[in-house]
Amino acid sequence: MLGKILSNVRNILFFADIDHLSYSRITPKICRTNRVLITVFSGVAAALLTSFYFVTYYVEATRVNRPVYELGAAFSIGLFICAKFLAKRFDRITTSLVHIAVASFYVYGILIGTVIGRDHTAVTFMVLLVFMPVLFIDRPLHTILTSFFYTAIFIILSHLLKPSYIVPMDTVNAVTFSILGAISGTIINHMKLRGYVVEKMLHEISRNDKLTQMNNRNAYELDHDMIPRDARRMLGCVYIDVNDLKRINDTYGHERGDEMLKYVAAQIMNYFGKQYSYRVGGDEFIAFIHDPGELEIIEKVRGLVRSVEKAGYHIAVGSSTDKARNIDIDKLVTNAEVIMYREKKYYHEKHDHKHKHNK
Repeated sequence: MLGKILSNVRNILFFADIDHLSYSRITPKICRTNRVLITVFSGVAAALLTSFYFVTYYVEATRVNRPVYELGAAFSIGLFICAKFLAKRFDRITTSLVHIAVASFYVYGILIGTVIGRDHTAVTFMVLLVFMPVLFIDRPLHTILTSFFYTAIFIILSHLLKPSYIVPMDTVNAVTFSILGAISGTIINHMKLRGYVVEKMLHEISRNDKLTQMNNRNAYELDHDMIPRDARRMLGCVYIDVNDLKRINDTYGHERGDEMLKYVAAQIMNYFGKQYSYRVGGDEFIAFIHDPGELEIIEKVRGLVRSVEKAGYHIAVGSSTDKARNIDIDKLVTNAEVIMYREKKYYHEKHDHKHKHNK
């Protein structure tokens, strides 16, 4: 019983009560969301703090805040640049920027509450204790420890710098709001992550062919305009049609036909990868190759045909290529399809002739 409780607590603290596999699968989504949040908030903060900085030259009462505004504006601009131009390439940078952003907001609140506004009860820091845990998506344990760490720093500085009659109120408020923030952050992050898991599942269901575990026709339509963009020099298209599916279904049953389709699909993904391989019809498949070598497509097609024939099946294959500039993907697919149907016609003529000869 105790072991199960500890396991549940660990899962909540590390993965917001999401199973480890699901959490790892939605990590890219978490990074994208956090990257957008950092970019937006650092941009807004930079604009506001820069404006406040210039105001200090005209409003004497705000001059005491100038160093904080100046430092905050410079830091926010740097954070915005990193989030906008560097974080897209590396997920680890996004995670680090989240931690830096959270720390900077807390430090800013502490400075306002203990140095600049030492004669008043802290308000900004209390707001941040509730707001920061729900802003970014992070592991609950890290969010909780971060909140408690800066709460402790705030309380220590309050005892050192603020009047004694304000310290008890600030201490009680800081402890209370840090606990409320930790609880609300854990709950809201759990809800966000659950939503991401469901979104991921629906996305995969809508794109995945259940029989072959390959991308389906819907995925092809969704990726249609994106496929050529990844080609720097050339894009190749391979169109595959499985021969004799109807005959096998009629003779041996649909289970045998399904086995054939699954085997052919597995071989296609083996030779051309899964990302740009699609089942676009009952027995028709399309695969794309980005920037293939001079003989790469020919070699892959030959290997695919040999692998399929070893299993006792037959496919008709057509391929075409186009240079990266102004690729007409529909024309590229049509050209490969025409060649495929030519091969299919040749196969059936040969097969029918052999069948009649045997009779």
